[in-house]
Amino acid sequence: MLTRPLYRHTGLLFGVVTVACIALFLTLQKGIFLKGTDAYYYALQVDWWSRTGHVRIPDSSWIFPLLGGIQRLGLTTEAVLRGFLCASLFLAAVVLFWSAKKASLLRRTASALWIAFSPVLLFTAIEFPKMFVVMALIPLWEVSSNRRRMLISAAAMALAFWVHRSSLAFIGCFALGAWLDRRLKNHTWMWSGLVLLAALTFALGDRSLLMDVQRLLPAVHLSRPGLFSLISRESLPISLKAELTFFAAAFVYFLLQKAFRPESSVPFRYLLAGLTAFLPFGSDDVFSVGERFALFLPLLTLLIWCREDASQESAAGGPPAAFYFLLLAGVFGALAPQIRLDLAHPSALDPDYPEIGHVAQSLSQMEIPMLIAHKDVAFYYKFAAHRESFPYEPEDHWDKKRIWRLVYRMRPDEVWPYLSPECRNSLVREWKDYLLIGEACWYEARQKIGFEEDSDLYERAWNPVWNPSQKRPAFLYPKHRGDQPEEFPALPPKL
Repeated sequence: MLTRPLYRHTGLLFGVVTVACIALFLTLQKGIFLKGTDAYYYALQVDWWSRTGHVRIPDSSWIFPLLGGIQRLGLTTEAVLRGFLCASLFLAAVVLFWSAKKASLLRRTASALWIAFSPVLLFTAIEFPKMFVVMALIPLWEVSSNRRRMLISAAAMALAFWVHRSSLAFIGCFALGAWLDRRLKNHTWMWSGLVLLAALTFALGDRSLLMDVQRLLPAVHLSRPGLFSLISRESLPISLKAELTFFAAAFVYFLLQKAFRPESSVPFRYLLAGLTAFLPFGSDDVFSVGERFALFLPLLTLLIWCREDASQESAAGGPPAAFYFLLLAGVFGALAPQIRLDLAHPSALDPDYPEIGHVAQSLSQMEIPMLIAHKDVAFYYKFAAHRESFPYEPEDHWDKKRIWRLVYRMRPDEVWPYLSPECRNSLVREWKDYLLIGEACWYEARQKIGFEEDSDLYERAWNPVWNPSQKRPAFLYPKHRGDQPEEFPALPPKL
């Protein structure tokens, strides 16, 4: 039961986080375009559900019906998504504060405020909204003899899995760690063995056991640990790198504490989950699996910090430091939302939506049954113009005569020599960074571009991020088995 001082402190904390989230929402609302590389995928799904009762692209996550239903109340898609982002931050801070009841009030307050103001978590909420919901729910995962607490934990795990399947890795780590917390007493020998195995794995190079895993499972791509791959990205803001480095050091400290102090109360269930940031699944691709796991490290480290501290403060309402934290955070949250946004996700990280918007507006006035374009254009155009677009190589059973290609970062004079006389008239329109051409003509021209003759042009033409050149991923096809008949179906028509 909350005492009066503790009740006031909790109310003040919730008030500070609420003010910070509202200020952030109002700042986001000033922008013309949404933030984040997948923003218009979410916008398309939410808007389509609000108008039709189902999503445009098969996705079973409960987020889209929830937000689509809210949009039906009369809000714009942009306002719904921005409000959801801010509400997710509020939820994550409050959930952590509520779940860390055995920690000191200072730790609970500091952790909740860090969640609310963290550049890494705000970045994650912008770039990966569904994955951030998983983060917000993790503090509710608990193993307890209390039936009510266990029901809450099970419901939180189910919601996390329903919103994003990456949660399965963390649920597995949590389950194994919870078993170790209960069963393993003297674990120094185990940690010594794990450290030795890890050292040998990286020291042996091509004789490493990991190489055998990669040979036996070709789908597994081993590289640098996701944390190191993420921190080394030049485009990542220095604020995110600094926060990740700080929490990596704190996590290693807790790891060593658990290894060499058997009596330590540091929980295995969060240590094992945090170790996913150090798995060799980083890559040169944008945001690999390992890098996404690394984004969980600040939250997991804060959970370890709170769970490791079993002290209960007196009912006097906590140390003055917690109160001062709240006052400073309230002032910062209310007065500096744009600073928070610039630290977490500067505009340089966003696609060039002003140019994309200009191109999409021009295209919407043309008769284009299907447009092939890179992901940023495809989802924005599909959302804003309510027209068909696709961010992969066209399916073989589609009629290429009814498909147009928006080529990125290539000039007409570069493509012209590779076009047949008939196709040279199909260069319909040119913008600053884009070129519109018939798909059949583009396919013909691209096949003629040789790497030895012009390696730069070849790499731009076949770059799957800029100019789609890869088929739709195989795992997406089963999701389209129930699609209604349409001109450009994912699966070939049944004979």
